Amino acid sequence: MKYKILKILLKTSILKTLIFNIKYFGLKGLTFPVLIGHKVELNKLGGKIIINNPKFGHIKLGIYTPANYSSNNISTFFNNGIIIFNTKASLGTGFRLCNSGKITFGYNFSLTANSSVLCNKEICFGDNNTVSWTVEIMDTDIHKIFDKNNNIINSPEAVVFGNNTWICSGAKILKGSSFSDTTIIAANSCIANKKFDKQNIIIADNGKIIKEGMDWNY
Repeated sequence: MKYKILKILLKTSILKTLIFNIKYFGLKGLTFPVLIGHKVELNKLGGKIIINNPKFGHIKLGIYTPANYSSNNISTFFNNGIIIFNTKASLGTGFRLCNSGKITFGYNFSLTANSSVLCNKEICFGDNNTVSWTVEIMDTDIHKIFDKNNNIINSPEAVVFGNNTWICSGAKILKGSSFSDTTIIAANSCIANKKFDKQNIIIADNGKIIKEGMDWNY
């Protein structure tokens, strides 16, 4: 246990961790609920962060690196909205988080490496969600599209994940998508504006359900 803690601390930037926690939590931040890795770029420390039941090191940003990725990968953090952590969350090296809306991370959230979360409206992760590498999750098209009357026709739409969801490598989850509990989203799937009420399913590209009645364990 002591070796594990020491290993985490060696990957932690003391200065960035201090700046981040004081900025968002004031003197209470000196309990250091959030640990920031050396390769994390803090591009925008705006908005608000809420941690339910905060404890030392329960939120780790840019600390964990899976065996198939380099610990030198740069992570980027940009927040101008609201981020809620329900404790115990890890965003691994190479993550890209850009938030101008509201992001909720459920209990025991894990993003392994080199994945992006881009929020302009709302993205909600349930408990025990795992995001693999090179995943992209966006609730916006980024660029605006107008009709002939100059009205915007592609406004952001919320993305919602239920509990116990596994988003496999290379998947792209786009605006207007929602998923129920115990869902696996297959590798390299692209899912946009689809809503799934069924539980215990595997979803492939274009939202096709390829397996029902399954369960999974990390």
